[in-house]
Amino acid sequence: MNLPLLHEPPPQYPALSREFYGNKQQVKPFKIFTFSICLIVIFNLFYYLYIDQFDSYRENRKFTLVDQLDKPVDVIILGDSVANFGIDPDRIEAETGLTALNLALNGSWTYYHDVWILEYYIDKFGPPDYLLWGHTYHIVGRNFNPQVRLTSSASPYGFTWFSDYLHPVVSDADVLEIIIKRLLPLVYRSTTTQEIVSDLLALQNPIHNDRHTENGFFGIEPIDIHAVEKTAQNDANQLSGRIFMQEDNKRIINILLDMIEEYQISTYAYITPVHQIIGNQDKYAFALIPQSNWFWKRGERMEYFDFNPEIITYDTEHMIDGDHVNVIGAQLYTQYLIDWIWGDYVPATYDDVMSQVIN
Repeated sequence: MNLPLLHEPPPQYPALSREFYGNKQQVKPFKIFTFSICLIVIFNLFYYLYIDQFDSYRENRKFTLVDQLDKPVDVIILGDSVANFGIDPDRIEAETGLTALNLALNGSWTYYHDVWILEYYIDKFGPPDYLLWGHTYHIVGRNFNPQVRLTSSASPYGFTWFSDYLHPVVSDADVLEIIIKRLLPLVYRSTTTQEIVSDLLALQNPIHNDRHTENGFFGIEPIDIHAVEKTAQNDANQLSGRIFMQEDNKRIINILLDMIEEYQISTYAYITPVHQIIGNQDKYAFALIPQSNWFWKRGERMEYFDFNPEIITYDTEHMIDGDHVNVIGAQLYTQYLIDWIWGDYVPATYDDVMSQVIN
């Protein structure tokens, strides 16, 4: 006898195969992974292009200037931002008839960029007839940080150059890390949004307005005089004792000086101008003693190297801070160099400068 079931049995549906079920579960994670990779690539590409446009003083531009030349120039200008802002090739050409190109960059490269871009120029056009070379007073005491500088720079030229000259201070592991960080700037730079906003706001600041000319000069219009004097006074307050040359700076400077002698380039190095708030203090001249003495002695032993230790100061109307001139000051200082190098002006000697310090 068949008794009735108290509960109806559950309906029987065809079971899904393991293969079919497994594929259904794998589709979504795969799409998410692929989409994530695409986003990373796209945003890194965008940010790479962004830092290529906004990176400090636009390292690429100086190399691009060399690439765009169709013939060599007579005068090459090297150095940091003090030379970048302060020496106008147009003034040199107008006064001397010599063509000139400003390839100076900024102080974070210390002296590496000088060797780097001079080699790059010589490989294309041979050595120039004249080299003007100037750095602000405190660069000799700075340490070059390749991890920071080479990872933040968007310049592609570094891949083929920096390993040779940086070998004493950069290991193979450092080189690999630098390359990875350059390729993934979005990952490396944790303050992306803040940097972008800061750069966009900086476009409204006269100091950051892009006034690069075709010959590399970066002219800056005068700014608020109170801001200039405040910055200059802060720089003056930080002066304390002699500024000694870092050993790695000395090493790379010697490489540049060897190039000068090898290629017989008439080179003129100099103490760059400062605000009179700084330059009129005895402790400023005292701070310069180690580098002035070192360069002066090298100049005495070298045939193609001349060093000018004279201290040049300008007032607020010609400066944008403690050691950078504005476009008006740039014309004055460029003319000063012209009068010294191609004119009749005879600057003070090292002994003259030191006698002022002693007295």
